Amino acid sequence: MKESLDALCSKGHGIDEFGHFRAVKNNNASSVNPSLFGLVWRVLETYQVDPCDLIQQSLYRPGRAEPIRSFIPADEYYGVIAGALQVIDDEAVGIRAASVLHPSHLDIFGHAWMAAPTLLAGFHMTQDCLSVLNSDLCVHLSADSNRVGLVYLRHCNSPFPGIDADCEIGGLARFCRFQFGESFTPLSVSLRRPVPKNRAIWDDYFGVSVQFDAPDNSMFVGREFAERHLPTAHTEIFERHHATLAQARAELEDSDIVARVRAEIQRQLPTGDVALEKIAEVVQFPTRTLHRKLSQQGTSFRQLLREVRIKLARQYIRDERYNVTEIAFMLGYCDAGAFTRAFREWFGDAPTAYRTRVT
Repeated sequence: MKESLDALCSKGHGIDEFGHFRAVKNNNASSVNPSLFGLVWRVLETYQVDPCDLIQQSLYRPGRAEPIRSFIPADEYYGVIAGALQVIDDEAVGIRAASVLHPSHLDIFGHAWMAAPTLLAGFHMTQDCLSVLNSDLCVHLSADSNRVGLVYLRHCNSPFPGIDADCEIGGLARFCRFQFGESFTPLSVSLRRPVPKNRAIWDDYFGVSVQFDAPDNSMFVGREFAERHLPTAHTEIFERHHATLAQARAELEDSDIVARVRAEIQRQLPTGDVALEKIAEVVQFPTRTLHRKLSQQGTSFRQLLREVRIKLARQYIRDERYNVTEIAFMLGYCDAGAFTRAFREWFGDAPTAYRTRVT
């Protein structure tokens, strides 16, 4: 279904000068694994849309190996989704995506899931490692003596939360059916999205009456069912893949820290009071921990501050709407003189001379 463009714009997206949808980059620098484009590709084919028209060759092509440690900015992924929704008019597109989901679309995560000894083990792995596929995802395992389930959360707003939830919860049900057969039926399914026009599609797909307008996106099964040994189990493969995913998750979290610090530095620069302590508070790490994580990535707060200032200085000086004093304040300097001295060190020229030379 094409989401209302007015609604999307209210979430921070917009329409460019050509009338096309554009996804605006968020400050959380979230990333996705390119293997997800395999699912997008398959969905487009089911709607008789040529995937090559929407997915750039540099992003994905069938048969091309995509390492589990390969990531792209989430805004590029959602930009492709936005383009697809301009040609697909189907409120159940997320359910359609779930219905054609294959383990290979989720790279090593999908293969690990198929080797899980029990559903409960698969649920634990999903909670631990799903962020390797989309760093914006947070999944919580909820369990008591009678039932076990996964609750899907997000660190920041998705441009298409209803579609994402349909695909994620629907995909979870499909993976359970890979292991238990088409007769698999969950105990309950909850979705935050509003009741769709044709709710029968959702109820038929899950096999239960779906709760819409729910407080969370979740699916639950009976605990005894979740602990049953699976016929597809291969413990050695599962443990090996799980360990690889855990390592990839740790590496992703560390690399994302650099991107998040850069974004927060850029956001705070105009205040003139950018400090490691303030950045650490925003990214929710103790100052010493953040310092250590940046060091492990071969950088530091001071180096990132310098890099961000150089990048923005080059960008702003080419824009004649800004004078040198305005640029100085936008980059967090207390006066134009301090900025000019720094600019000369970076580029070998004073700002005005550089502007004359390059514009």
